[in-house]
Amino acid sequence: MNRSKTKRMLMIAVVLCGLFAAAAWSTAEAQSKPIPLVAGGPQQGTFQSQYLTINYNYTFSQNQLTVSGKLNFDNSLTMNYPGLRQFYVEVIMLNAQGGVIERSNVHLRSGFNWGDSDASAASSFNAQLSVPPQTASISFYYNGVTQSGTGGGGGTSFWNDPAPGVK
Repeated sequence: MNRSKTKRMLMIAVVLCGLFAAAAWSTAEAQSKPIPLVAGGPQQGTFQSQYLTINYNYTFSQNQLTVSGKLNFDNSLTMNYPGLRQFYVEVIMLNAQGGVIERSNVHLRSGFNWGDSDASAASSFNAQLSVPPQTASISFYYNGVTQSGTGGGGGTSFWNDPAPGVK
């Protein structure tokens, strides 16, 4: 009887783990989808990836895009490295099929520690961009390199490219 109970509990645990994993995976997938351009604004949202969350605002009008964002670096970076050697963010303009039309650098910083006053300047961006015809959505690309770790280990590179391929 105990063996039957144990099997049943194990089966329930396996099913629940599978359901939780599927839910987490579908949420992560939805967050990395292109952001549709909607005229007017401001529009708000969150772009989330493995190393960075961008809380963004944008206004789109007459082929002009004003976009700003607050950067929140993942704890795997902020807790294990003293800061960044370099970091940049691009806004990627995509057509209706998800193809890259244009990439525009909107943020570039180098050499700061998390607790410094430079860290607050490095944690946001604001840009005004011309939007090429046929642009249906945007996404964010980023690339960075941390400073060497406090335990004597070297820094690490991290990036996210939701739309690989250059115009």
